[in-house]
Amino acid sequence: MRTNSHIRKRSIGQTLLIIGWLVLFVSGCRGIRVEEVSTVSKSDWRQDGGNYSRDRTTSAVLPLPLKLDWRYNAAGAFGAGSPLFFGNTLLVGTRRGDMYAINIEKGRKKGSKRFAEAIEGALVTDGDIVFIPAALGKYNLMAYNLRTGKHLWRNKGIPFETGLVIAADVIVGTDISGKVTAVDRFTGVELWSFELPDLESTYSAPLLLPSGDIVITGEHGSLIRLDAQDGQLIWQTSIPTPIRVSPAIADESLIVSGARGVLFSIDLATGKSIWESRMGSAEVRLASPAASGGKIYLGTSEGKLFEIEASSGVINWNFNGPDVFAAPPLVTDTHIFIGSMGRVLYAFNRETSILDWEFKLDGRIKSAMAARNGELFVLAEPRHVYKFIPAQRGQQNAD
Repeated sequence: MRTNSHIRKRSIGQTLLIIGWLVLFVSGCRGIRVEEVSTVSKSDWRQDGGNYSRDRTTSAVLPLPLKLDWRYNAAGAFGAGSPLFFGNTLLVGTRRGDMYAINIEKGRKKGSKRFAEAIEGALVTDGDIVFIPAALGKYNLMAYNLRTGKHLWRNKGIPFETGLVIAADVIVGTDISGKVTAVDRFTGVELWSFELPDLESTYSAPLLLPSGDIVITGEHGSLIRLDAQDGQLIWQTSIPTPIRVSPAIADESLIVSGARGVLFSIDLATGKSIWESRMGSAEVRLASPAASGGKIYLGTSEGKLFEIEASSGVINWNFNGPDVFAAPPLVTDTHIFIGSMGRVLYAFNRETSILDWEFKLDGRIKSAMAARNGELFVLAEPRHVYKFIPAQRGQQNAD
């Protein structure tokens, strides 16, 4: 028979255990502080795709074969955009509304914080501040200081399901009602707004041009170029198909994936069509394109990967895979990396179009990738971040 003292001792032990777990939980939710955030390098990815043209091209050297270095459990799925990184920190937002800072070398959490009930659009950071669009929650747009671990400002309003861009001191995004909004990056105060035709919604973040202007794409096929500083309309046109993924810049043209199997090239200066090329039947959905060296790389829902001439739309070659390609490719000087809904990561030789390497993951790949020399970062459903390195170095870890 147990005595009262035994019961009391067990009760005290359980209480102390619970308190210990609570301390660990609270300490893990205090926020994110990153010391090296202001150290700028050319290899940084501080916006989706690594640069605002979203051409999905990098000069990173990734010698094949690659091997898994670590896998991190982010406890939530991801939007379409790529992770961000600078120094030894990888930033990832999730559809649970959390942002994670991950130690790139070890694959361990530096910090995490819940900002909303859902983060769908890509994060963007420049310097100490990361700007966060919220698809669901109390606030729709937030600025958070990574160095101090404190909010700079938080705005309430209509949710943002797409990512943001930084144009000088202006943050621009499009909310779910079809309203383009620009706010001051330091205060969050609205500077101007522009409404898409018939409150047309958009599936992709604004695209920042080298001139500082932005291009907005609409669900019903609208293409609009605006001055990012004052919101003035420069040109407006449309294509005869919905636009549901992000376009890319190739030289002086905008490459747009239509939702009915047609790829379009639009003159950035005038908004006029240069060419259109059919990639499949009207039922085929095209992923977001990549552009490099006068070539366009494009995956489709039929499991095809195309190389296309950017000047003419002529198809050079295509690969027929067994699974859907929903995410954009990532292009290096030597290879095209692309992930499938069949959980396979591929690398194709740019010169020969031959499949040089593949790797089976534990989840579907629907998000853009990020890379720097010797490191490839991949997001996969339902919740994992993968880091790959050249097989001849490093140790394999899994979290």
